[in-house]
Amino acid sequence: MVGITAPPAHQIELDGAENVRDIGGYPTLSGMRIRQETVYRGDALNELSHSDVKRLSRLGLKSVIDLRSDEEWEINGPDILPAAVEVHRVPIRLGDVAAFYALIDGGDTEAQREALGPGRAEQVMLAMYRGFVTERLHRIQFGEAFRLLADENNLPALVHSTAGSDRVGWFFAVVMSVLGVQRDLIVRDYLISNDMHQHSYELLYRGLADSGRMKEPFLLRPVLRQSQEYLRAGFEATERRYNGVSQYIRNGFDLDDGRILKLRQLLLEPDPGQMRPRLVK
Repeated sequence: MVGITAPPAHQIELDGAENVRDIGGYPTLSGMRIRQETVYRGDALNELSHSDVKRLSRLGLKSVIDLRSDEEWEINGPDILPAAVEVHRVPIRLGDVAAFYALIDGGDTEAQREALGPGRAEQVMLAMYRGFVTERLHRIQFGEAFRLLADENNLPALVHSTAGSDRVGWFFAVVMSVLGVQRDLIVRDYLISNDMHQHSYELLYRGLADSGRMKEPFLLRPVLRQSQEYLRAGFEATERRYNGVSQYIRNGFDLDDGRILKLRQLLLEPDPGQMRPRLVK
């Protein structure tokens, strides 16, 4: 549909997390839109302040779906949440987190170049997004997150990972696809994470250089920043393996049409902005 534009990112401003936002408001090609104040996406919630917890309480959350791996959870700690919120841990492991931290903190420039040098970091990220489609354990966990989101008893819900960028970015790209949001809006929403993290990542690069841990901290940029090429790699993998996102959800996530219909019923509402006057004859 020509002329559809993305709504501004509805950020939930918090002291201890910087990429929490409402996915509601996006229009679909069928004249509906994603219901607001129903599903949120975010980064880790393990450093929230007392004021943050109060802010989350006002959202009326019933559940949080935590996609962080067991290793990330152990290193960074559990979410800090209002007492009434139920946490569903659906761990998706992306690699050896401890080894990655050791590479960065070790200060070995040659080892860092070997792992992240020209084109290598990008290839790692492209393989990760393809793996979201091809790796069975990833599909099982993404499917479980989808099931949880398609249950009205869990809504409003917030889905998060550590940065709220790759696992959460891919998950909501799939969810928004099945809801009927056009692809360019999905890409725009995915790339918003770059804006949300820009300041903190610039501080990170500076800190790594100043501390001597990385002489070339921008080697990390392809790992930390979102690229539409990564998202494209995931979608291309769904085409090759499943002939598209719909079959990826049905066969890869092992979900029936009833569950998909339920998600649409829960998350979509009529969009007054797309309503057309009816001709009366």
